[in-house]
Amino acid sequence: MTNSITKIESHLANNRQQTESAAQNAWTAANSTQLGVNKHIETQKSMDGLSRQMNDIVIAMGTMGKEVSKAINQQEMALQKLREDTKVLQETLQAVEERVSPTDSMDKDHQWEPVAQYS
Repeated sequence: MTNSITKIESHLANNRQQTESAAQNAWTAANSTQLGVNKHIETQKSMDGLSRQMNDIVIAMGTMGKEVSKAINQQEMALQKLREDTKVLQETLQAVEERVSPTDSMDKDHQWEPVAQYS
């Protein structure tokens, strides 16, 4: 009977050791899994932050695009106004030249002498 008790105690000790080893392995696996989950959460937070930054960049680029488009439209309008003003000035200059030309030919015969200045 002592032999049977010794065998039972030996089996219990082995079972206890195997149970403790299994528990430690389970704890190590759970700890590793938790570390993996934590790393995943950290990565996800970083990705969310990058996503928000990209969204901000896209919004800023859209705003800049609108401003650039507005500036280009203003420049095009100013250029068109400049073209129109240049055309008016050319027409005015041509009209002035047409009126001055007959006067110039009359003035060729009558050279004006500068008035002497007295001190």
